[in-house]
Amino acid sequence: MTSGHLHSYEETQKACDIIEKLFGKDFFKKGVGIIKDSDPSGSGMGRHYTKNSTSRLLLAWYKAREELTYSAIQGFFRPGIYSAVIGALGKDLLKLGGIPGVETTAAGLLDDNCFDRTIFMLSIASGFKSITDQVFFPHEPKGYFSIGGGYDIHCISLDIPGSLRGNLHQQYVCQRIKEFITNKSNSGGKKILYYEITSSGYPLESAGRLTENNPTLLTEQGITAIILCKTEFPLSTGGVYKKISAYPVINKETSGFETTEGLNLYIP
Repeated sequence: MTSGHLHSYEETQKACDIIEKLFGKDFFKKGVGIIKDSDPSGSGMGRHYTKNSTSRLLLAWYKAREELTYSAIQGFFRPGIYSAVIGALGKDLLKLGGIPGVETTAAGLLDDNCFDRTIFMLSIASGFKSITDQVFFPHEPKGYFSIGGGYDIHCISLDIPGSLRGNLHQQYVCQRIKEFITNKSNSGGKKILYYEITSSGYPLESAGRLTENNPTLLTEQGITAIILCKTEFPLSTGGVYKKISAYPVINKETSGFETTEGLNLYIP
């Protein structure tokens, strides 16, 4: 299963504005100054900026703004990866606007170590907002949110040491799930786990079958369903867009269903 949307100039511009409003123009003004001052050419344009003195969010926003500016010169807008990231993020934040706790959760975007996981969690929460208005964020950012019906939606991203990338041991996926659920406090609802394995280099279908072949992993941890996901940024003739592929694994014992059709689940 996949999802994807190519964001227009207007959507990308609106997304930049939403993110500016959320974190304040002073934050972006200061960051732009750092980026421009870093340019070794002295031109103040930040073309060769590579330092880590500003956040990934600010750099993505800055590059998306550049792509919008270039479009005025080119006469058409063809989004690159930064516009794809910011466009999708802005769309998610717009849909989640007004929900108590979303701003605290979104603050994870300012931490480079939490950037990917926060984007992933906001994307999943936005998907649930499309099928239910009952989306609740905790007062403290804990990597999960809740929906109506007593469900806790956990969102984690695969964190793999550099030496393991591209050569992932099959059991790592299952072990990571077990460690996360065991150590994560929640409100006691039924657990739905969205697990982003983008960085693993491990095929989505293989990871899904591995999880299916370990039924005790779901039952012992009380997980109703696991949705394994991979995020990609394909290039089309119209530009780059964000795509999420998903592989759901259902715990038949706790859910009472054979497939996702009986569950009120969002599948990207």
